[in-house]
Amino acid sequence: MIVFNLQCSDCSHSFEGWFGSSKSCETQIKKKLVQCVSCGSSNITKELSSPNVSVILSLSETSLHTKQEKFTIANLIKSQYTATQLKKKLLI
Repeated sequence: MIVFNLQCSDCSHSFEGWFGSSKSCETQIKKKLVQCVSCGSSNITKELSSPNVSVILSLSETSLHTKQEKFTIANLIKSQYTATQLKKKLLI
C-alpha cells in the first residue's frame, strides 16, 4: 500500500489516502470514488508526497553503544532524509 497526500478542491482540507499504486489512486480520483473526509466532496487532487525511505542496517550498524547514537539515527529517519543523505550522516 502507498500513502498519498490528497486535497479537497472545495474546502482545501488535506488528508491521506492509501492505495495499491499511483495508477489506482489516479483512477479512483478520476472516477470520483475518493471523497473528502471533511465535506464529502469528490473534487480531490493528489498533492506532492514525500518518498518513503527504507533503511536496512547491518548487524554491526545496529549495535549502537550510546543512547545519543540511537537518538541521532531515529531523528535522521524521522527527518525524511533521502537514502544518500542518510547514508552520509550514518558514515560520519
